[in-house]
Amino acid sequence: MAKEAIQSRQERVFSKTYAVVFMFLLGLPLLSLPFFTDSERTSEKRTPVAFPSLSSDYGEFSRAFEAWFEDHFGFRAAMIRFYRQSRFELGLLDSMNNVVRGKEDWLYYSGGGGGDSVQAYAGANAFSENELGRLHLYFETWGAWLEGQGITFLVLVGPDKVSVYPEFLPNRIEKSPYGTRVEDFLVRMSESDFSIVFPIDELIEAKIGGSQLYYKLDTHWNAKGMFVAYDALAEKLPKSNRLSVNDVQFVGSDRLGGDLAEMLGVESDWGDPTYSVVLNRGNWAINEGDREVLGKTVDRFSIDDSTLPKALVFHDSFMEPMKNLLAGHFRETNFLADKPLDSALVLELQPDVVIVEFTERSLYTHLRKPLPIGEGGQ
Repeated sequence: MAKEAIQSRQERVFSKTYAVVFMFLLGLPLLSLPFFTDSERTSEKRTPVAFPSLSSDYGEFSRAFEAWFEDHFGFRAAMIRFYRQSRFELGLLDSMNNVVRGKEDWLYYSGGGGGDSVQAYAGANAFSENELGRLHLYFETWGAWLEGQGITFLVLVGPDKVSVYPEFLPNRIEKSPYGTRVEDFLVRMSESDFSIVFPIDELIEAKIGGSQLYYKLDTHWNAKGMFVAYDALAEKLPKSNRLSVNDVQFVGSDRLGGDLAEMLGVESDWGDPTYSVVLNRGNWAINEGDREVLGKTVDRFSIDDSTLPKALVFHDSFMEPMKNLLAGHFRETNFLADKPLDSALVLELQPDVVIVEFTERSLYTHLRKPLPIGEGGQ
């Protein structure tokens, strides 16, 4: 009898303990809310839902509160990371958050809309004749306007990673037999009076030579890929101080992660080769830092050589590792990031050369960019 009483008491203690632990675990996400920070939200690329206004009516507040709680409950970010990481390690995560996972863990950007480089490669978002005509008008109008100012115009289109490394795409994705939209664009622009540099052939040739030119886990080229593009662009520069591969050294190291791995919400335990560039001769241009010009922030480089021309460069993130090399060709180089061509800025800075750099997948954005002053734009 005493033994049964003891056993019954133990069962009650166990049941109560189990219930307490269960309720604690169930309420833990709520209890941890004060300790949750939005800094954990590194891969979703969006603004978290804000706490609803207390002045809202009951129905609206309850719905808004539910949306806020679903976006902020404790350990949410950790659980999402664990879910994605486990699926990635098991080979079950092949496409998510605008990222396609290819062979040997190469990642490719597949952002929705016109910027989807994978769809562009497969020909799923080709330009219409009307769109090609608008792009032709945009670049030809700018070329003519700059020529009228006595300014040389150059365009550098950075190939998407998918164009240089299609062999690592999933087998289900193949190149369009009708060509890609950047190829259609280059055909349309083939008789232009200014140069458009699209160094795809040079990059593929360098890749065959054994160098990895783009990061597996990132959208960007590394310093070796950048140098191939720089070399192709330098052929078109006036009074060229062109650097050859013998004039530089690539100092290698490994780096973990990348923008695509971050978007996918996973961490990798292998490194991508990355390089810094060291000059074997001469000196880099002096980086004078940022300055405000007409309300825009430009990054200025200079060289003490009055015989060299001046340049204004409109660019995206692919230009960042090229700045030092390109600035060596000009006595003054002003770089403006992530802004469209701006005629007022051109007239203010009076460059001899204007360079526009953008990635292949960003070509479509020029469909809605402004024309020069007096030409139907700005």
